[in-house]
Amino acid sequence: MSFLKSSYYNAIATGIGILTRLVVNKITALFIGPEGFAVYGQFKDFVALAISFCQLGTENGVIKYVSEQKANPNELKKIISTAFKVHLICALLLVSSVFIFKETLNRLLFENSSYGNYIFISTVSIVFIALQNLFLSILNGLQLLKKFVLITIFTTIITAIISVLGVYFYKLDGLILTIALNHIIVFLMTLWIILKSNHISISIFKESFSLTYFKKLLHFSAMSLSGMLSLSLSLLFIRTHIMNTSGIENAGLWDAAWRISAMYLLFLTSSFKFYILPTFSAIHNSKLKAEIFKIWRITFPVILLITGGIYLLKDFWIPLLFSEEFIAIGSILIFQLLGDIIKIHSWTLGNILMAKSQTKSFVAIQIAWAVLFSSLSYFLMNKYGLKGITMAYFFTCIVHFLMQNIAVKNILWFPKTD
Repeated sequence: MSFLKSSYYNAIATGIGILTRLVVNKITALFIGPEGFAVYGQFKDFVALAISFCQLGTENGVIKYVSEQKANPNELKKIISTAFKVHLICALLLVSSVFIFKETLNRLLFENSSYGNYIFISTVSIVFIALQNLFLSILNGLQLLKKFVLITIFTTIITAIISVLGVYFYKLDGLILTIALNHIIVFLMTLWIILKSNHISISIFKESFSLTYFKKLLHFSAMSLSGMLSLSLSLLFIRTHIMNTSGIENAGLWDAAWRISAMYLLFLTSSFKFYILPTFSAIHNSKLKAEIFKIWRITFPVILLITGGIYLLKDFWIPLLFSEEFIAIGSILIFQLLGDIIKIHSWTLGNILMAKSQTKSFVAIQIAWAVLFSSLSYFLMNKYGLKGITMAYFFTCIVHFLMQNIAVKNILWFPKTD
């Protein structure tokens, strides 16, 4: 499947996803304000952290090995069954741990607020979203793009409706609880569609555990976990620091700016799911270099147009998408947008490291990114306020891009053989 065709199909699903998120963001901003955004942001990043642990970072490994073995039913069963058992065991361990330490987690994330029970309820629901993500990874590996898009659209619309109803009737508490409810509903819908498709049957999950494939998946585990853990822990640390030093309202403003950034980056990177990882796995040297530049020729002008439009029209879209309470976002946007221009191209290089199983380099870079971003944010915020955090993000993206280029130099820029 070509990059443009893959991008087209994914753009449909991602476009609908972004539109529904914008609606949810608007309703959320009106009903809970910047303070609610900060608390909700803490919950979302904690949930993302927990999902990473449940999946053990195996989703990209599942895509790779399902794609390679889709014509070999016996091997395919071993891969899927092994991944299913890994997800389920990790999820049960996580639920048990959170139940024991929910009050400690509550103090770390929210200080004096009482969200311990909500943390536990959200964690229980993560069992379902972890399994749903496994099913989507299987569809990805089988290259069943239309089914993937169909599931994504259905689940996006349903979760948006539930989130709006939750925040409308029960404000912040309702929005937090919809995280759990959405995970369960999305899982049931995905399971129903997949079982009806006849591509996967219940019996496939009963196959014995394969230690061989488990070890192979762990190579991807280290890379995926390092990426997700680094991002989630950094965001939790920075948001908590803002809340403690500058107030919960400022934490909500920064979270809203980060959310807008994440939306359009999601639109650009959605095609990575179906095209980049399988393609980078199969090509080398000059073909790989040509593929990188082909992708960059598309992403560079697009990201320039998007970020330029966002900055020039900031006084229009901030009150439109949020409310007048969020107008201060405009003063911190410039460095966030400059960082995003660099970040999209760093992600492309990062996929090379994943495709070529360069685990040590990938993990080291992700950890370095998190440490640098958190450290710079801590020090620059003390001097420049919220703008200091976006400055830290921009400087970190530059260093990250340089590190990625150094890591892939022998694979991409100066390969030993062609």
